[in-house]
Amino acid sequence: MSLEQRARLGQGQSGQRIVVRMHVDGLVRVGGDKARAWEAARIGRVTDLFGLGPRTDRTVRRFDEGFYTFLNRTDDPYVDAIRSLMTRWFGHVPLAENADLRGRLQSKDDAQFEGAFWELYLHEAYRASGYSVTIHPRVRGTKRPDFLIEGEGTRFYLEAVRAGSTEEDSRAAKLYGVVRQALEAVRGEHSMVSMTVYSVGPKPLKVGALRGALQIWLEAGAQGELPWAWDGWRLGFDALPLPGRGGPLIGAEVRGGWANDAMRITMALDSKVNRYQLDGPLVIAVLSNTEIGTDDQDVERALFGAAIGRQSVTELPQLVTLTAPGFWRGEGHWKHSHVPQVIAAQDLSPWKAAKVRPRLWTTPEPGISPPRQPGWLTRMEVTSTGVRPGRAEPMYEVFDLPEDWPGPAPRLSRP
Repeated sequence: MSLEQRARLGQGQSGQRIVVRMHVDGLVRVGGDKARAWEAARIGRVTDLFGLGPRTDRTVRRFDEGFYTFLNRTDDPYVDAIRSLMTRWFGHVPLAENADLRGRLQSKDDAQFEGAFWELYLHEAYRASGYSVTIHPRVRGTKRPDFLIEGEGTRFYLEAVRAGSTEEDSRAAKLYGVVRQALEAVRGEHSMVSMTVYSVGPKPLKVGALRGALQIWLEAGAQGELPWAWDGWRLGFDALPLPGRGGPLIGAEVRGGWANDAMRITMALDSKVNRYQLDGPLVIAVLSNTEIGTDDQDVERALFGAAIGRQSVTELPQLVTLTAPGFWRGEGHWKHSHVPQVIAAQDLSPWKAAKVRPRLWTTPEPGISPPRQPGWLTRMEVTSTGVRPGRAEPMYEVFDLPEDWPGPAPRLSRP
């Protein structure tokens, strides 16, 4: 809808005058004549999350392209379903609270986008379950948590946080994305190669020199590995036993490194545990999206610590058996009783909103009464034999979506 069309919303049939009301920062602004058209147009601008189009681009996501930029430009029914869902959810966020969330969702920084989407996801899930959700409720002090959740005989504060990548990870990912996109333009006329990334340097790589070295190596028959090192960058290339056929040169890639998701989850929890002065329990919701993948054992280790052999989490191990403390269980004592529950989601993105099953972890500390939670959260039971997830309401039912949402995989082409 164009701004002109939005402005016409202020004019009724037969030219009768319509007063447009808009709630902004708790005030009701009433307009007539010129003001009515301006307010109608402004309402549309405030609630729009994606551009209005038209869209004709059906190429794959670039390696150096952010999630929002890709979702906003792509003309494919699969992606359109995602845009429609996010727009509907965003429309349920009060106007007085949506500016910051909107800015982060539209960010070119994927870390900002993922964190904002996690907040939008939680807001919609609790809202759809019949809970009252207050965004940034007033509390003692100057800092406010993300949500106050009330309903079903319970009341608690909810704070969303994203784990899984550090500032160094984000920096390296951006630099690597530029290199990977530049190499996408190199065609494998006679063969394809695999690329191994051993390390990413502190500065952008001189891609022109690398492409030249690859061309010489390919023309010489691509014998053995081609190592490439420059200012902290270490890459390796090997020929694959596959014909090139004029497609992209890079047929496979391997990223080196070691993932310690438990440590990153613990750091995310620690960053929020004592941030606010609250008059009720705090539940922290952690999103962990990592390249290798976070599993339930990573979350268990973050919450209960690393011990020698499996033990019941209701027991407090002695120093000799606990090799690393957890968020809730220390060396002979319980911790953070004012955070009785942690919600954890792994590998959550807008296109997996109907499929990912968020986990609910509850402290086993005696005497703690945790908040009542909705049925879409998978209750986790930790025993001496392992971690066992319980049953939960499917998220596609919570969000009133088809089970196979968002539909068939997109048919995107390479540029």
